[in-house]
Amino acid sequence: MKHWLQVLAQKEFTLKLSGDSGDGIQLLGKLLAELLANQGWDIRTQADFPAEIRAPRGSVRGVSSYLIHAHQHHAPTHSGDHPDLILAINPAAVRKLKNIEWEQSCILYDENSFDAKSLKRAELDGNWLTALNARANVDSLNLSEVHKTALQKQGFLPKDIERSRNLFVLGLLGYLLAIPIEQSEHLIQQRTIDKPELLPANLAALQAGYSHGRMLQDKNPSQVSKETQAETQRLVNGNEAIALALLTAARLADRPLFYSSYPITPATDILHELAKLRCPSSHVHQAEDEIAAIGAAIGAAFGGHLAACATSGPGLSLKSEFLGLAVMAELPLVIIDVQRAGPSTGMPTKTSQSDLNQALFGRHGDSPLPVLACSSPADCFSTVIKATRIAIDAMTPVIVLSDATLAFGSENWRVPRWSSLAKINQHNSTALTGFQPYARDPSTGSRPWIAAGTEGGIHCLGGLEKEPISGRVSSLPEDHRQMSHQRRQKIEHLSHLLGEDALFGPLSADLMILSWGSTLHAVRSAVIESQSQGYSVSHLHLQQLMPLASNLGEFLHSAHKVLVAELNDGQLYHYLGGDRLAHMASYTEQTGLGFASESVVAEIKRQFAKESSCQT
Repeated sequence: MKHWLQVLAQKEFTLKLSGDSGDGIQLLGKLLAELLANQGWDIRTQADFPAEIRAPRGSVRGVSSYLIHAHQHHAPTHSGDHPDLILAINPAAVRKLKNIEWEQSCILYDENSFDAKSLKRAELDGNWLTALNARANVDSLNLSEVHKTALQKQGFLPKDIERSRNLFVLGLLGYLLAIPIEQSEHLIQQRTIDKPELLPANLAALQAGYSHGRMLQDKNPSQVSKETQAETQRLVNGNEAIALALLTAARLADRPLFYSSYPITPATDILHELAKLRCPSSHVHQAEDEIAAIGAAIGAAFGGHLAACATSGPGLSLKSEFLGLAVMAELPLVIIDVQRAGPSTGMPTKTSQSDLNQALFGRHGDSPLPVLACSSPADCFSTVIKATRIAIDAMTPVIVLSDATLAFGSENWRVPRWSSLAKINQHNSTALTGFQPYARDPSTGSRPWIAAGTEGGIHCLGGLEKEPISGRVSSLPEDHRQMSHQRRQKIEHLSHLLGEDALFGPLSADLMILSWGSTLHAVRSAVIESQSQGYSVSHLHLQQLMPLASNLGEFLHSAHKVLVAELNDGQLYHYLGGDRLAHMASYTEQTGLGFASESVVAEIKRQFAKESSCQT
């Protein structure tokens, strides 16, 4: 087992910061990840924190953690699921560690925080601390005491010392990772611009951390190698990427953005980010409830705006009737569902993929609409741009599925050049003489988008069924049959326009893993590891869930066996008819956490062992 300082000197490592939810662990992780990204590291992060606003201090259920996988290569050489180094601020953080983390990780803890009171809060005793220190992969530092002493000498009050401890740790790690202190100071100044009274203690703690890091490195020399990357990049989490995508899409469509939402974890930060960016051509509306949010967005779409909402599972349930209205009115609308574990309130800060059925079918009547899924924080940007193109091209609401893993996790985002982004074209009727609101474009089946108030463009809009061309209210059976068929047909037509699924690995593999959404990295890492061990396995990751890609059937029928991996009770598996096909199997997790790649590897081996046993 390497010394913990040697871990930080590697070109690739995974660091887990863990402590009480009041210790500022999330802020510490975000700042360190951003600084590393600015230094040219490729970064992927994963946040985990309790749903309570303030869980009991020092309790196991109040533990907050932040995982940073950092590497100086474009393709990581290991999955990053489990940490090489764990920095634990309190006993509860250590107690919550998994068995595999005890086996594979260096554990560094703050010895001054492991007093009798803290051990009692974590329901531990002094014997446990003795056993902890006896482990070969465990080390300790007196971080709190060094930080407290340094700031007391400068005359800071106890409350300033207490709340700046996370920045002392940032300084310590910053020095050991060769991050210039000027960059850290600049970042802290930016983060405290609205609270200047916090800045002196924060900077003093940061500087004390750098000094302590220098002392530690002098005792245990290690050198971090530095490599830079030429691309323009920034660290982005899924919610930030979605906000940037909505603003970009509005500009590409040459439409003002109207974003309306009601605060709900884990989607709320999209609202915050758009409000913070203060784009002159965007309108950000915090509604009084979920139904009002989508109602306002539909009205904005009728008024000619690019309209969007974001919510999570409970909010998507409330929006279902208005989604049917948007389908009937054939107005473009982008709905982002940042999934969390349910049902009901469930676990608001934990991840899941259990809203798939609701996104596909959660509306009364025949209400077809496209459904896409994001696969990484950076992919949230391109997926939302794609969803906007579809919404405008097909004149339909589109649901984009994200989840808590993507919302709170970060990774490097290669910022695209504006010239590389194609304009979003719109089916507008330029000749309004004899205008017919439901006269369809023969190439897409879509009606024109005529904003309310357009001279010569008066038309009837609402939730009642319509005549096929004029849009006037109709209850005739043949009109309902024709309009229902046309609404379905234009969605099905998208499967020929959206491109085909791409298979990773051989078409003739003995086992094909099928996944979607945020499970991409864990499953792909597991497939690569299994292939290196000689297993005949391939991977198909879906972005298009409605309509399905035109070549999906070919892959499903060519595979000897298909394993559908997802974070729910098998919703994609059943959607594809897997329960009626002998060569398909379901692999699911419902823990509120994502897949770990070694768990997927173990399942792949189990499937091969099962197949071998059947043949015997």
